[in-house]
Amino acid sequence: DELEARLEEAKKVAEEALTVLRDIRLKNAKVIANALHQELVDLGMPKGEIQFHIEDGDGLSALGAKSIELLFSANKGEQLLPLHK
Repeated sequence: DELEARLEEAKKVAEEALTVLRDIRLKNAKVIANALHQELVDLGMPKGEIQFHIEDGDGLSALGAKSIELLFSANKGEQLLPLHK
């Protein structure tokens, strides 16, 4: 019983840390995307757009997210696509 209680407490702590990590990633993704947009403006692409897509995984994992993709569009109105495409 004590071992199960400790396991449940550890899961709770890990889930809280996962939430904090996700919030930090979302906040910083916006900051980085804004900085990258300014670089696009400096490169003569003022209509370029950059966003991060953060997909949460199912449950706890070592990385805290299933995937993080950088999406890019060179022109206004174009679909944002993963940068590797």
